[in-house]
Amino acid sequence: MSTIHSYRGQVRKATPNKTHTWRRGLTSVRAVSGCLLLATSLAACDANKPAAMSASEVEALHPSDARLSQMYERACMGCHVDAASGAPRTGDQAAWAQRMGKGREVLIQNARQGLNAMPPMGLCPDCSTEDLAQLIDFMRSAGGAS
Repeated sequence: MSTIHSYRGQVRKATPNKTHTWRRGLTSVRAVSGCLLLATSLAACDANKPAAMSASEVEALHPSDARLSQMYERACMGCHVDAASGAPRTGDQAAWAQRMGKGREVLIQNARQGLNAMPPMGLCPDCSTEDLAQLIDFMRSAGGAS
């Protein structure tokens, strides 16, 4: 045992508290185990999540119809390829699923009337309602979304 001098000059003997040391060690083991369990659980969640497409992959997506492809390039691509724009990215299944929850007709109406930063007709003044519907369907289903 060692001696400890207090600030008033008193001499005391230090006695190691083995129980306290053991509990502190057990707490550390529990904390590390909990962190490992959490990390493993989160990794398992991400394993089933499809990887997000890069901007170049999204840019490579185009409707198979040549007329719609031109409309998409001219009116939609500028915002729906860039995640920073706030618009749902083409092929982003989660973002489009959230919006499809409101109903397809609501999405078409929002495209016709404009919403947030999207102007009325979504920068496509010559698009018909059917064109807008087909472009929305393409953007939500591109890359494998259903």
